[in-house]
Amino acid sequence: MNHLFTCFSALFFAIVSGWALAGDEVLEVEIFNATAQAIVPGKDFSWLEAPDATGHDFVIEPHSSLELLYYLPTSRGADLFTYQQGEQACLFGFGHLTPGGGNLDRWAQARSIGSVPISCAAELIAVPDDDEYSLNGGSRVLFTMG
Repeated sequence: MNHLFTCFSALFFAIVSGWALAGDEVLEVEIFNATAQAIVPGKDFSWLEAPDATGHDFVIEPHSSLELLYYLPTSRGADLFTYQQGEQACLFGFGHLTPGGGNLDRWAQARSIGSVPISCAAELIAVPDDDEYSLNGGSRVLFTMG
């Protein structure tokens, strides 16, 4: 009987663990403008196309931040976008799957892609899994331009 309980327990935890790993991720993303001028999103910034975002320009004033919640379904697993200021631009990317693979692996990257270089940084910050928006442990991404 004890062996039967152990088998059922193992099966239950395998199912629950598999469900948790297959769960979609919601990531909190903060974009910080460390420059002396406003920065604007590039044409690849998907929030500009969202119907709920109508009338919002997503411009970030100097020494200010913009916080967004990104939903990354397993089918997509990553997102990339740019912010720019004249000839300076940062490409920001983040996700919860290994690029080109299917393994759970949170990551964040930033790099300068404009004709005039600028400092671009990405930091992945672990947060407790204590709310309804984060699965498999939470993640917060901090991007900094300037």
